[in-house]
Amino acid sequence: MGYTFISYSTKNQSAADAMRALFNKHEIDTWMAPYDIPAGSEYAEVLYDALSKCSCLVLMLTDVSQNSQWVRKEVNIAITNGKTIIPVKLEDIELNSMMKFYLNDQQIVPVHVIDDNSAEIQSILKSVIGLIEKKEEAYVSHINSESDILEIPCGEKGVGQNDDYKIDAKSKEISDDEKIEIFKEVLKMK
Repeated sequence: MGYTFISYSTKNQSAADAMRALFNKHEIDTWMAPYDIPAGSEYAEVLYDALSKCSCLVLMLTDVSQNSQWVRKEVNIAITNGKTIIPVKLEDIELNSMMKFYLNDQQIVPVHVIDDNSAEIQSILKSVIGLIEKKEEAYVSHINSESDILEIPCGEKGVGQNDDYKIDAKSKEISDDEKIEIFKEVLKMK
């Protein structure tokens, strides 16, 4: 199932935690450091995998975060992988030249309080849910392909190298409906 990658500076930890809690309240899976980094793993590898497999990146945008080396790398990787970036501006700031470059065509959503009663937060939730559903539809259409191998990309939030579920559809007669049911079962196993 799709998930949202939350990019932020640790100096904005409480705002990032509040956004993560809000997403979880609305049953939106998230990936956020340090919570989703397995112990003993290589930070850069796990981050890259998580970013390449996420549905979108929510950028907690502050003066501190736009100058964070890690946030810049995360935004760059998201762009490289064709991910939608949803910039959530938490304070009045002027974007530095790098963020102007990265976000030049993105709708920036000003949010001063992370509260699901605000119109801005409702807009973010709607966008994130739409992007996750779009990714799930892409998985289902991939399942309905006429390939001899049924491959369901279902990695656990970018962690692990052999996350996909594969079936030799040639040796087993599998209808498209059965493929969709298998896909649903794999999602439940996560």
